[in-house]
Amino acid sequence: MDPFVSAHRIPKTLGRAIGGLVLLGVVLGGCNVFGGLVPSPETVDALVEDARTALAAGHTTRAVRLYERAFEKDSTDVRVRVGLGNALYADRGLDVFALRRAAEHLIGAGGPSGASAAERGARTATTCTDGARPASSTRYDAVSLGAEPIQELTGYAPVVERVRRLVVAGALENRDGGFASAAPRLRRIGFLVGSVTTVARQVGTADRVFGEVQGTLYFDPEPASDGALFACAPTGADLRRVHGALCRLGEAARQGAQWLRERTQSTDGAQGSVLGERLRTLDDVIRARIDCS
Repeated sequence: MDPFVSAHRIPKTLGRAIGGLVLLGVVLGGCNVFGGLVPSPETVDALVEDARTALAAGHTTRAVRLYERAFEKDSTDVRVRVGLGNALYADRGLDVFALRRAAEHLIGAGGPSGASAAERGARTATTCTDGARPASSTRYDAVSLGAEPIQELTGYAPVVERVRRLVVAGALENRDGGFASAAPRLRRIGFLVGSVTTVARQVGTADRVFGEVQGTLYFDPEPASDGALFACAPTGADLRRVHGALCRLGEAARQGAQWLRERTQSTDGAQGSVLGERLRTLDDVIRARIDCS
């Protein structure tokens, strides 16, 4: 029976009896069915447990609210930090598939990338990696950073930055934060969230830097088994900036792949394995023609 059924539709005596039974059940079960009429969970443990239940049921916004309350009470609790980061991504719809699509776009594994650099009229008044001349060859594919797989990630920049502080800086990289001794399930979630976060953040940085200097990115399928990325920019100083952004992206991809390896050691993580392979390839194609030493 809906607990909010109007009282006048039930005989008063029976209504009081039913109401008493429902209320007793709520109190004993610790479930806040009435949305405020019964005291809500106040301890960190209770808030975390309710948040996990809400997330498992698909109630992502409620899970975020519960984790936020737990974070206000104890911002050092690794369960809260990892759980809140995971809930924020679930609530925004950011997952491993979004990161995988972006990585595949960058390494040319997501299908045809469109016109070659020459066909797109690449600018000639620029300086490029290794003195490449993309406008004079049809072998190079122009890689658009404005494409949907990239912009899908950059659109999450504010939440990615917050999750970086919560999970990457606050848990995975915090040796005294308790993550190393956390429960296996929590560690698996943390590794996955950390991998998505560190790479997505550097994809956003690369997109910003290339935009600021009007740099262009290209994919060369020939120099190695996986191909190579290289860049062009108006000046040598600009080219050094985009090279730096790409090197940081490669480092993030390498770190993300490492965390996914640690995650899959204790679980059947097929998606994590595929994503890890894509991230390792991304690191390889960045370093194939760019000196990141």
